[in-house]
Amino acid sequence: MAPHHRLKKIFLENWQAKLLSILLASGLWFYIASGESKIATFPNKIPLEVRNVPQGLVAISDVESVTIRVVADYPTWNKLSTSSFKAYVDVADRPTGTYELNVNAISLVSNVGISSAEPSKIFVTLENVAKKIVPVTVKLLGKPGEGLASLEPKITPDEVEIAGPASKVEKILNAVCKIMLEGDTVDVKKTVKLIAEDAAGAEIKNISFTPTEVEVTVPIGKAGKTKTVGIKVNTTGSLKTGWWLSKITVNPSSLTIGGSDQVLKDIDFIQTKPIDITDLSGEEKTFAFLDIPSGITILGDINKVEVNLYTSPISTSREMTVGYSWQNLSQSLKVASVSPSNVQVIVSGPADILQNLTASDISVLVNLQNYNSAGTYSIDLSKNNISTPPNVTGVNIMPSAISIQLAIK
Repeated sequence: MAPHHRLKKIFLENWQAKLLSILLASGLWFYIASGESKIATFPNKIPLEVRNVPQGLVAISDVESVTIRVVADYPTWNKLSTSSFKAYVDVADRPTGTYELNVNAISLVSNVGISSAEPSKIFVTLENVAKKIVPVTVKLLGKPGEGLASLEPKITPDEVEIAGPASKVEKILNAVCKIMLEGDTVDVKKTVKLIAEDAAGAEIKNISFTPTEVEVTVPIGKAGKTKTVGIKVNTTGSLKTGWWLSKITVNPSSLTIGGSDQVLKDIDFIQTKPIDITDLSGEEKTFAFLDIPSGITILGDINKVEVNLYTSPISTSREMTVGYSWQNLSQSLKVASVSPSNVQVIVSGPADILQNLTASDISVLVNLQNYNSAGTYSIDLSKNNISTPPNVTGVNIMPSAISIQLAIK
């Protein structure tokens, strides 16, 4: 038989069975391919949480999100979203300070793995929480309708409490709310969230507000060559060691100024002449003259304002080695030995008090009421066992358990 006839016979003989085999093989290949795992970088960043922040402290980090590499089969991969994952660092039981911590990334979807997170470690700083009352100022953006002008806003409440890292809170003099004017021809009334800003107008993170929102009414009237601005208190000198400027109030809190359109558009506040705060502690009321720019007049002929300065002691922490104070020890027993012989405690309070604190001012109280016979016992300790003087608080104790041997007298 000729070769081409043999080849034709091979292809045509039982062609139905051969076609079925090809279709089955193709289906099996697609099934296997669809079940293969995909390993790739997830396209969206995952928000980073800081968990278990100790009470009285606040966590600061420059990293807000991480990138992860994910392992999943193709059908599952296509259903994943940012909410399918969590990323966090844990700062449980840590005192104030800066720590390099591992980033933990987990999947909330079964059969999905995470091979890595970038960055894998971050620095987190724990600081004491500071609070103070600050006035609210309105920052107007945009402009009202043609021939109209915005008049002095009314704010309710006009003061709020801010809380956050002491290093940031001490620099914040007011809370800011922004109102966008878009050709408005009638009074604008809005409920607005609050933020804190630095001197360059960038938002300061990790600051909370109580309340978080204020109600602002911006009256709209006929345009004139006047403008309402805030007052910025200018200070010079340094406070006493261990103190910080916790609050500043000004009366009046704003001024109406007049001048040419060109001059007015570049002025958002009027500064006071410098107030010397050298060695200031507690509260001080003073008057400060205004530093009025050239070409500006103050309506009402005001040239000075009342300034109230409030200072507070800076709260910090200190680690100390201290001994024990045995409580309710049976009269027939004595403490033969204890291991370790001393413990490390961390206390917090005003810096000037901690600076002069000695080991004799602090003790670890150990209640032996339930130990009525000789023997060796393990006793758990916590910060509640730390005895401190007024205005000082026990934060942590290490180790968290001691071994004590009681013997007959």
